[in-house]
Amino acid sequence: MLIPEVWEEPHLQPIMEEFKASVHRAQTTFIKQTLNSTEITVCPMMQEVLTLVTKARIALDCGSVAPSGPVGEELQEEILEATRSCVESEDDHCLVEKLANLMKSEGGVVCSALLEVENGLKTALDMFCHEELLGAGSSCSWWSCGTKVLSAGATCAIDIADPLALVGCVKEVIGAGSQCVPCICSILHISSKWC
Repeated sequence: MLIPEVWEEPHLQPIMEEFKASVHRAQTTFIKQTLNSTEITVCPMMQEVLTLVTKARIALDCGSVAPSGPVGEELQEEILEATRSCVESEDDHCLVEKLANLMKSEGGVVCSALLEVENGLKTALDMFCHEELLGAGSSCSWWSCGTKVLSAGATCAIDIADPLALVGCVKEVIGAGSQCVPCICSILHISSKWC
């Protein structure tokens, strides 16, 4: 907003100076509020996508070491598009169904591509979202604990809805002495009161 520095009418000068200062304060306040209220982070979405991809890999029985084979860009794009389309879906089996159909035509190379997507997500989460999702100073790592905890969580969640029982089941699956036990709640988005 442009406000003249000097007014033709001297008696208006003090009023306009105050008006100018008020406008500046209002603009500054608005900008600060806008920046604070619309601070968007992709980390929770990436974590959700990693969970979706990991569950699909487990459901498709891909294992953690996928068969080696050339993974073409077209196949990766198909997997990424299937993942994108299923992120907002209410259907828990959306990605599994889409990838199962793709496996019929492409075979085990789908597992290789899926594992590449999963590893890319873990790398990005460890690199850009470590403090936000796992906490500052956390020894948790998406590489060392992410897949273990997500896999155990997916297995346990089939039969367990109670958060305390789910945490207990995950501990049992990964081993009570595992370095990943302190990471369970942050990785699975469970309130820390259950851990």
